[in-house]
Amino acid sequence: MSHLSRRQFFSAPVLLAGFSLIATARVRTASAAAPRVAIKGYDPVSYFEAHHPEQGSSAFTASFDDTTYWFTSAEHRDKFMADPDKYAPQYDGFCAMAVTIHQKLEPNPESWVITDGKLYVFGEPPPGFPPAVPYFRAHTAELLKAGDDAWPTMRKSP
Repeated sequence: MSHLSRRQFFSAPVLLAGFSLIATARVRTASAAAPRVAIKGYDPVSYFEAHHPEQGSSAFTASFDDTTYWFTSAEHRDKFMADPDKYAPQYDGFCAMAVTIHQKLEPNPESWVITDGKLYVFGEPPPGFPPAVPYFRAHTAELLKAGDDAWPTMRKSP
């Protein structure tokens, strides 16, 4: 497990506060009539199979954990449904950085990482803050612990 330097320790709250500002402005609104489409309709299987995100189609959909996913093909939809825990993005496809500060922020599907076989997606950081992917890679253990600790209570919140 990596240790935070003094500078990193004091800059982390500032970075997370910046994410909080944009998360507050972009928190999703829940609709009881229509489940949320995760990762803006991108195919979660494509991150693993094509090694890059591909826009899915509303013609190929599946639901998992009260969230709708779109796929590029019936084959991808079927792979997902056979093992949704393998392919579904963590935190129901919300920004992994925002979850660490108890916020639900829609991600940029082009900002992503697969770590230990799990897909994490990220929103856009505020101006002047480092990009989320390199920051996540540098502090993976600490951020995953924070996100995993926060998610169970956040999961059902709007």
